[in-house]
Amino acid sequence: MNKQGFTLIELLVVLAISGILFSIVGSLSVAASPRSQISIESAVVTQTVRRAQSKSIHGTKDHIWGVKFIPTKMILFAGATYATRTPAFDQVHIFPNDLVESGISEINFSARTGTPSVTGNIILTQTSTGKSITLNINAAGKIE
Repeated sequence: MNKQGFTLIELLVVLAISGILFSIVGSLSVAASPRSQISIESAVVTQTVRRAQSKSIHGTKDHIWGVKFIPTKMILFAGATYATRTPAFDQVHIFPNDLVESGISEINFSARTGTPSVTGNIILTQTSTGKSITLNINAAGKIE
């Protein structure tokens, strides 16, 4: 029987490549206009949170995954908490100089269900323009 569709491995590879591309685009966006820069960074944050949730659901590396926010950067990590993580799996994204994050400082996702440990807002503020974008994570783990 020949079934058509995507395997879990294929989907994870696509997610990994997408995350790398978003990180590169985010890093290169320093030369971009301030308006597009904050939009690009919000897309990078959204993609990173979704990757953490997906990795937790699928048990990637036999870990649950989360994202740690520090005002000038975010870290995708493997572990129940940032403090007890496995540092070898850390993926760091540094925000541009004039962008800071506030709101949620750490979010982890449960295995298999992808339920977030916290709900609330991730606020990205561009200090040079005063513009901010608020991303909300709800109880189902959806980010808007």
